[in-house]
Amino acid sequence: MKIKRSIISLIFLFAVGLVRAQVPVTVNTIAMGGNTENNIWVSVGQLFAQQTAQNGYEVAAGVSQAQVVDSLFVEEGCENHDYDGHGFHFSAPIALGEHTADMYVVAGHQYNYDLRKHLMLNIFPTYETSVYITYHGELPDGIHEGMNDMELLSVKGCDSLVHLYADLCPYTVMDIDENLYNTVVLSNFCWTQSNLMPTHYSDHTDISKALIYNSILYPDVNTNLATYGRLYTWFSAVGTDEGSSTSPIADAHGFVQGICPEGWHIPTLLERTALDAIPAEDLRATTLWTIPNGNTNSTGFTALPAGKFNSTANRFEGLGTETGWWTVVPCENGTSDALCSSSFQIVYYCDTPQLVTNNANDALSVRCVKNHEQ
Repeated sequence: MKIKRSIISLIFLFAVGLVRAQVPVTVNTIAMGGNTENNIWVSVGQLFAQQTAQNGYEVAAGVSQAQVVDSLFVEEGCENHDYDGHGFHFSAPIALGEHTADMYVVAGHQYNYDLRKHLMLNIFPTYETSVYITYHGELPDGIHEGMNDMELLSVKGCDSLVHLYADLCPYTVMDIDENLYNTVVLSNFCWTQSNLMPTHYSDHTDISKALIYNSILYPDVNTNLATYGRLYTWFSAVGTDEGSSTSPIADAHGFVQGICPEGWHIPTLLERTALDAIPAEDLRATTLWTIPNGNTNSTGFTALPAGKFNSTANRFEGLGTETGWWTVVPCENGTSDALCSSSFQIVYYCDTPQLVTNNANDALSVRCVKNHEQ
């Protein structure tokens, strides 16, 4: 009986030994980025050993807990601001785009786990930009005409510096003969909404060729003048002597005032080109065109079919079907700064305005553009 008890005891002790042999041994590790409480080396359980091995952590000595909790933080920031959050720090300026960072934190025995933190940080730009805006009729509160430096808060909370040049397009403008014209803003330029009709330049001198449409079909010159304005030769429009080979006088911006009111000028190539992307039907008035072709005048430009004076044929023609306005553009030969007699024309059968080289003795309409920064 004693022998049996001894055998049973040995078997029990051997079994206990086997059980004890399966208890995880102490693993000495070090937590990258943290310290154990009081720097005491502690026993680490199998769960931690498996997690660290699976995730490729270097294990050496000193972790406080047997479990690790992963935490993912997704944040946004601005390039010119420091980022401080969840224990991570990035100093400004921070490169635009997405940044990732990882950190291991020894939380201590009071939490029963350690932390492995992952940060995904998306950095947005802080803009510094220059903007030119033409306002029609009045300026917004807090905006003055000319340069405005404003610090704006973007959607992402990034402060942005905007250099806003504000130009004011008045609702009306008057010429030297006290003719009043409405205005319209088109492609960020301020235009007269109707054709000019003065007989004097702004210095009160006479305009030599300021004609009114007059033909057998349309003999009512008073109605023609009130509806379509006057027709001017290119020389008269830009303010040079008839038949002169001298280029008109331009200011520092390249603007030629011609018959326009003070502070306004004959359209340049840039301003005329800005109309290219606009369908002609959106520029043409909805009335007075013999063949409307779906005119909408959605831009408010109100192009009327004023016709022209053909100097070669010595007659007025095209009323109801076409119109054109003088421009000042560089001559095609490009050999000098000379400006040539070109116009942009709208006819009933074309989908877009056309830049046309004209006989400078022909007479066309004139629209003016307000002077502006370039």
